[in-house]
Amino acid sequence: MSQQQEESFIIKYKKELGIGLIAILMLLFIVWNAKPVEFSLVFFTIQISKIFLIALFFVLGMITVWIRFRASNKEKDKRIKELEEKLKKAESGSTTVA
Repeated sequence: MSQQQEESFIIKYKKELGIGLIAILMLLFIVWNAKPVEFSLVFFTIQISKIFLIALFFVLGMITVWIRFRASNKEKDKRIKELEEKLKKAESGSTTVA
């Protein structure tokens, strides 16, 4: 058999092994951060699992980025419409009848 036909297990399943490794690391992270912690915010204090607190702030960060991205896109769309209108006006003003 040629060497090209015989792929090693690692090469053949490198994507699946990578996903499996990431999944194992995530599970370890969750288990290590499952202990409850005391979270204080201005007027209140609660006991919450550390992993839920991490997830909460991760989601809040994602929402913040999404809102900023959406606002940025609206500004870009508005500017594009303004420029298209100016272009139409410029084209209609510069057309001559031949």
